[in-house]
Amino acid sequence: MPGGRPTKYHPGLIDRMKEYIKDCPDAVPSLCGFALDNEIGESTLSAWGAKDLQEDEKAKYPMFTEFQGMLRALQSHQARTMLNGGADNSLNSTICKLVLAKHGYHDKVDKHLSGNVALVPSVEINLPDDKPIAGKGLDDE
Repeated sequence: MPGGRPTKYHPGLIDRMKEYIKDCPDAVPSLCGFALDNEIGESTLSAWGAKDLQEDEKAKYPMFTEFQGMLRALQSHQARTMLNGGADNSLNSTICKLVLAKHGYHDKVDKHLSGNVALVPSVEINLPDDKPIAGKGLDDE
């Protein structure tokens, strides 16, 4: 008999996630929102999504493969909602930026020069201290 708490996973979660994505009650679909709505820990859902199944296990546990696909769909819908909300200002741009960073989006500037770059020589002129520079030191005139 396996030890530990019985799993809360059941095939109906796939349908619930589809419904959550379609009719999301939150401003933005999220794993956190889905976890709260279904009384399952967010870390548990993440663990199911991160389960690295071997080929022989995929046949034995097809529900995890399907769950992982739905989890990726949830993440994609979240990114899409944030991109659209940030673009049309319906969502706070700072929050969009924070969430989209988790999806690999960043607002950094690449400083790479391209094209023809010419080097311009500089000329340094040293004048002796006793020589006046144009217009300076000519108090008498």
